[in-house]
Amino acid sequence: MSIKKIKYNMASFLAMGLLTIATLGTGVAAAASGNASVGGGEWSWSSVPGVYASSSYYHRTATHSASAQVGTGSVVVDVKNPGGTAQATAYGVGTTRVWWDVL
Repeated sequence: MSIKKIKYNMASFLAMGLLTIATLGTGVAAAASGNASVGGGEWSWSSVPGVYASSSYYHRTATHSASAQVGTGSVVVDVKNPGGTAQATAYGVGTTRVWWDVL
């Protein structure tokens, strides 16, 4: 299966899940996002509780990483050299977690 097909399938699954939540009114928390100056860099994150998590971290002078995980799925980690922006996005079902690190 091609990467394009996998991405399409994941997007379709996400859209169906969001429509189901909106239709049934399960009381699931709304999407959350934010940003902060932490660890000498800039971090931003967003999530749809139980479905999607994304983390982005920029540091000008140090090697750094951004990480994301949903449920018991794989931890997605992106490591960048100084001056680059690390970006990690995870999809799944369960608790969403996002974090950053200076290496």
